[in-house]
Amino acid sequence: MKRWLWGAFVGLLVGTAAGFVIGVYTLPILVEILGERQQTETVQIFAETDPTGEFDKDSPGSDALHWGEGRIRLSSGNLVFEDDVRLAPGPDYRIYMTTKFVDNRDDFRRIKSNAVEISKLKIFSGPQNFELPPDLNTDIYDNVVVWCEAFSMYIASARLD
Repeated sequence: MKRWLWGAFVGLLVGTAAGFVIGVYTLPILVEILGERQQTETVQIFAETDPTGEFDKDSPGSDALHWGEGRIRLSSGNLVFEDDVRLAPGPDYRIYMTTKFVDNRDDFRRIKSNAVEISKLKIFSGPQNFELPPDLNTDIYDNVVVWCEAFSMYIASARLD
């Protein structure tokens, strides 16, 4: 009888932990699927001189659960994620602009207090348009970082050139 209770208790703990982990990663996906789209209008005409950058899935701070890929640009006071942008799904993603390029968790933690938060992120793929603060100097803040606030995890970054 004791063995059965112990097995039930361990099974309950493992099931609860697995359910939590699955929920953390599937809830944002379900929100996207159910249509809660965020700022999906894209700027239609881009200038050749617009600063562009690219999220690299193979950056040093990325791993199988925390990554991003695709092209981004600054255009007409907006940060634009283009059609090919894909990010690993997760909770509480934030977009920051920084003065220094970082490509891992520890480096971003060091400069986070000087970073400017642009927006929360609700969808993980496709075109999106984020309005920049009017007083943000994009000549200085020329790097973009996607960060998971809930777990203090680096997701992706891009240098805008």
